[in-house]
Amino acid sequence: MKIYIFLLTFILVMFSCEGNKRQEPVDYTDDNTSTLSIENILTDTSKVLMAESPVYFDSTRIIIHPIGFVSLDEPKRSRFSKSSYDGYEAPMANNSKDFIRGNITYLLFEDVDNGVTRPLTKEVLNISSVEYMRDLARKKDKHYLLYILQDKDTNKDGIIDSRDITSLYISNLDGTGFLKISKNFFQYRGGEWVSWCSRYYFQTIEDADRNGEFDKRDTYHYYYIDFSSDSYKVVEYNPLKAVL
Repeated sequence: MKIYIFLLTFILVMFSCEGNKRQEPVDYTDDNTSTLSIENILTDTSKVLMAESPVYFDSTRIIIHPIGFVSLDEPKRSRFSKSSYDGYEAPMANNSKDFIRGNITYLLFEDVDNGVTRPLTKEVLNISSVEYMRDLARKKDKHYLLYILQDKDTNKDGIIDSRDITSLYISNLDGTGFLKISKNFFQYRGGEWVSWCSRYYFQTIEDADRNGEFDKRDTYHYYYIDFSSDSYKVVEYNPLKAVL
């Protein structure tokens, strides 16, 4: 029993250390430099920009090409190795769950029917998740993608990766209408789709005291995206109002 308790404690401590390791303080100085350009990244000659095999969501007619940086100095470990931008892992499309996951810098959308190909954006991003809102498509015939990503070098370490502030974005299925939903410097905390009222509920946390860290002294914000009308709208609400 003592050995079991010791091992459990050790594992918890290790996970705690790893979690803290990934939390980087926000640097609010000189915000104009927090958006990186492709030229900045290409100065690193150990990396090359590469496209992964295209993916698509079942029953849709848009092909999506993930693009990211491959580290050339670790060819034997993985095709998409761990490096800047968390390396850019080869994204995996799971059609049953309607997700693309990975660490993706760019997405290229190809409409095979009309021959149009367009980039999601020319900005450097670190996209960790893309979700096709299939339930909404079935109910309302509206086709949207939700993105969880990092869009700024908020810790000023010269790269954009999971140690920077995470944001929530939305676009149409073909990549048009790409828009940031969460506010700048608000950390996205997760969300939940509620089918019957066609709402996506999500939370963010604001570094209210501007000390560079997210902790219990900061402010939580609660929102939902309402898809019940012709176009969606973002609504902020306060579920704590009734109990405080």
